[in-house]
Order: sequence, then C-alpha cells, then structure tokens
Amino acid sequence: MANRTLTVVKRVFAFALDRGVIDASPSVRLKPPGGEERSRERVLTKTELRQLWNSTEQLRPVFAAFIRMSLLTAQRRSEIAGMRWIDLDLKVGVWRLERTKVGQSHEVPLSPQAINLVQGLPRTGPFVFTTNHRRPISGFSKFATALSTASGVSGWKLHDLRRTAATGMAELGVSADHIERVLGHVLPGIRRVYVRHEFLDEKRQALNAWARHVEAVVTQQRPVAAA
Repeated sequence: MANRTLTVVKRVFAFALDRGVIDASPSVRLKPPGGEERSRERVLTKTELRQLWNSTEQLRPVFAAFIRMSLLTAQRRSEIAGMRWIDLDLKVGVWRLERTKVGQSHEVPLSPQAINLVQGLPRTGPFVFTTNHRRPISGFSKFATALSTASGVSGWKLHDLRRTAATGMAELGVSADHIERVLGHVLPGIRRVYVRHEFLDEKRQALNAWARHVEAVVTQQRPVAAA
C-alpha cells in the first residue's frame, strides 16, 4: 500500500510539473517505502480449495456466489463484481465484457457450473452481484476475512483464486496460450496485432475442464481429466 501511494503521489507531482504549476517534483528522490516487492505465488491446495468453497455456505448467498464465480471463471474481482445481467447470454453460455482492466473486450465462456451459479441468484437490478439492487458488491476484504475464519484457510487473497485457477488449468494440460486467453491478458508483440482469433472454443474447453475439476475436488470425487 505504501508503494502504491508513492506511485500516485509521483503522478500528481508529474501532472503539476507538466503544467508549470511547480518547478520541480519533491518526490523525485523518494524510494518505495515498502521496499522491494515480491510477486505473490500463493496457490490454494486441493484441501484449501475444498475448505474455502464449502465454507462459503456460511456467507451471504451473493458473497458465496462471488467467491465461487471467481474460482470458476478466473477473472479479476472488479470485473466479476461488475458483472451485469445484460452482459450474459446464458443460452449460449457466454459472459461478454465490453472493457476489461487492460482496456480490451473479452468473452468468457461460462461452464455449466457457472451458469447454475448465476441462475441461482435473484435478478433485482442491473448487476448480478449486488446487495442494494443498484451497485456492485464491495467490502471484499471484510467477507474474505470472514471466509478465512469460517474455513480455517489463512494467508490468501482474492487474486490468489485467479492464480489457483490458472495453475489448475495448466496442471490439467491446458496450453499456456489458452490460459492467457482465459485470463484476458494482452498478448505481447506481433501476436497482439495479427492474431485476431478469439479462441472462444479453446477457452470454453479450458474452463469446462477446470469447473469439472473443482466440482470433483469439493465433492471429493475422482478428478476429471481435461477433454
């Protein structure tokens, strides 16, 4: 948080400097107060995944569905929270995001498990995940902490669910390229310019395989291999 705050401060002073409001930025020599950052590598074990999933039953239904959707789709928390009914085609099984965090459109195939999850929620406003019928849910840290207490699983963050899903798909034999497509990452270099194929079928196969695996893990059945 300290490092993120410094980044914002530097941007503010850079803005003022560009417009001649100040002659020099007082933040130019400041070093990140949080020290060198390390990328998180937290991936839930099968036991932890089962404990988290099953313990969501102790949360409000909308928060439980949000956690489970995070695991099933491997999308960013802000994008899942902002999911709108108008963006869903449940007959085809597709969630269409007009603009993601990286500024591009993205189609997310919905597994049968994800479709069932959505269909179990009341349609009380424009957003799928809402508690007041007007705005998306918020207070992520609060219900994540409640879930940690209920499940006994500690040291995890919501983004770790996305990493767990990506890692799980890789273990099921899904190619790295297809996982990148599922995650909605911007492809590097020439591929971003010339490879316009949406990989919808490949993404569907990957997410369906992962959803079957999650279902097997949480019900303690034999895991199902990727198709």
